[in-house]
Amino acid sequence: MPDDQQRPMTEDALLDPRRPESNPPSEAVFDRYALDPAQKSLADALRITYRVIQLVMVVLFALFVLSGFETVGEGERGVSLTFGAINQSDLPPGQQFHMPYPVGELITVHTGANEIRIARDFFPRRDQPQPPTARNLRTLKPGRDGSILTADGAIVHAQWSVVFRVDEGGVASFVRNIHPEEVRDLVSAAVKRGVVRTVAGLTIDEFLKQSALEETFVGEAAIEGRVREVAQSTLDELDSGIIIERVTLDDRSPPGFVRDIFDEVARQTAAASSAREEAEQYAREQLSAVASGAAEALIELIDEFEQLTDQNREDQAEEVLARIDAILTGEPVQGADGPRFVSGEVTRIITDAEQYRTNVVTRAQAAADRFAAKLELYRDNPAVFVSSEWADAYRSFVARAEAQVFAMPPESAMELVLTRDPDIARSAEAERNAAEAAQTLQQRRDALIDAQRENRESNAERPR
Repeated sequence: MPDDQQRPMTEDALLDPRRPESNPPSEAVFDRYALDPAQKSLADALRITYRVIQLVMVVLFALFVLSGFETVGEGERGVSLTFGAINQSDLPPGQQFHMPYPVGELITVHTGANEIRIARDFFPRRDQPQPPTARNLRTLKPGRDGSILTADGAIVHAQWSVVFRVDEGGVASFVRNIHPEEVRDLVSAAVKRGVVRTVAGLTIDEFLKQSALEETFVGEAAIEGRVREVAQSTLDELDSGIIIERVTLDDRSPPGFVRDIFDEVARQTAAASSAREEAEQYAREQLSAVASGAAEALIELIDEFEQLTDQNREDQAEEVLARIDAILTGEPVQGADGPRFVSGEVTRIITDAEQYRTNVVTRAQAAADRFAAKLELYRDNPAVFVSSEWADAYRSFVARAEAQVFAMPPESAMELVLTRDPDIARSAEAERNAAEAAQTLQQRRDALIDAQRENRESNAERPR
């Protein structure tokens, strides 16, 4: 018997497709292997393992797809990338889908406000706490202490703060051109450039005395606005998508060795400003007390009248003077809040002048009438008139408080050396003062009553 027929055949030999068709395995061999429990268990285990692997692959694929869903938070904008290229930009807050990593990626950008302080770059650096007098240190160490050069060759120190954000419409540019970890350094460098260029165009006095009231827009002074413009221009050239909202000059000071001098100048300037404000306030109070709401219009007209008079333009000067007289006599002046009327001290003065003029005219008219009457009496009988006038004059003389009458015998001669009685003089002076005080008080009362009446009439005439 050949050797291949006597040797038992292995499973591999039986299943070998290259085995000659003339020697197929017997039915008994197939039955023996088919009925082998160990081989059957192995086949079942392989089948189950294959199914599990398929299920795991499906789950992993689902997880891979679901990993493309990410959340864009409030105050953020999203940018979707596919193979490193921007697919979608300016994605709003909420759930967003992108191609899963490594095919795609979702980058979120914070668009809220961020703040940076530039406190040491242009200011003396002090590693240890210093006493109050240390601020006036007279030496600066290059490389450690910062400063800025001004247009007149001086140096100044300053501290700044910056508020910036990423523009919601420029998120794509930000992601394309700016590395997130370099944002603060980039903004700080742009602002420093703006600081150097701006201060280089100002003298030390202009920089230190720049008023915060000289605003370019609300909340930003002229120096700060110029720094912001230069910094924003730098960022725009880079297409960064960053917007600088505000630049604030927190502190500024001259070099330490001249700080005391500048402080003294600042104190004197503040004192002068305070004195000027007090003078202006006093002037406003005086003008209000003199002419109230019509004071400004009167001052303008008076100045115009003086200019026209100096230029010998008499006709125009007369017109302006007539306008002044009209306002003083009660004509309203049109103001921003409606018509204004003259009142106050000028009203009292005008009232007193009018009353004085009336009194003078009345007294003069009465004196003229008395003279005319006496003239007629004199022409009719001069002797009687002279006697009557002499008697009236004598009675008036004797009635005077300082006059004293002595009775003397008829046809007698007497030489008297007399001095004025001090008691009589004092009594006469007191009576005279009392009469003048009463007259003055009555005039004041009459003027006050007239002013109140005129004010009531003016208020009644004003439009409601």
